[in-house]
Amino acid sequence: LHLDSGKRFRLHNYVSICARMRVFLQVCLQKQHGVKRELSKQDLPGGSPPVPAQANETDCGMYMLEWMERFTTTTATTTNMIEGFRVTKEFVQARGNVVPFGKTAFAQSRIDKKRNEYQSLLYTLSTRSEA
Repeated sequence: LHLDSGKRFRLHNYVSICARMRVFLQVCLQKQHGVKRELSKQDLPGGSPPVPAQANETDCGMYMLEWMERFTTTTATTTNMIEGFRVTKEFVQARGNVVPFGKTAFAQSRIDKKRNEYQSLLYTLSTRSEA
């Protein structure tokens, strides 16, 4: 999945990103598990579901962190769907009991709060290292 909060800026092509990810995962399978297998679109379909849009060109990292937190703290249902090595249409369209996608999945205020928390943390860490 390509969760592109900056879709309106047209900086990324999710089709080429998904193709590159398939190649990357093929290499990982071969190097780490000795499995030589071509991953097709049927094996690993790509997609770019609707997600909240960032208001600027600099918050993509905050959006990525938000999605990572959501993926790592959701129900076992999400884990079971991912373990099947297939991202189904139902997974992408799921609402409520699985990682919810959609343009209103979370508010901009959540990203603003996250940015402020990380800025504060970075400032604290930098002042400690100077002391």
